[in-house]
Amino acid sequence: MSYVIGVDTGGTFTDAFAADDSGRIASAKSSSTPPNFANGFLNAIDELAASMRLSTAELLGDTGYIIHGTTSTLNALVTGDVAEVGFITTRGHADSISIMNVEGR
Repeated sequence: MSYVIGVDTGGTFTDAFAADDSGRIASAKSSSTPPNFANGFLNAIDELAASMRLSTAELLGDTGYIIHGTTSTLNALVTGDVAEVGFITTRGHADSISIMNVEGR
């Protein structure tokens, strides 16, 4: 049996989803754990395994693909709850960010 797992880390909850090669699906939800969102991710995987009546090791051992997304970052951008940052570059490379963000690339 081979699984595909998807995890979305949100500001409040972390959602996990698994599908196997026979079409069976399962989902689970756990609390997100800011500022260390990794704990919420791992808790969601544990909950997902339990909902499938598997150990976490069994689930992960039979998983061929994991995808992770996060809405917590988007939420931070929307609310402006982000760190102030600066961009320092060497002479001749100040346009690197502009070039990277050119539409159509």
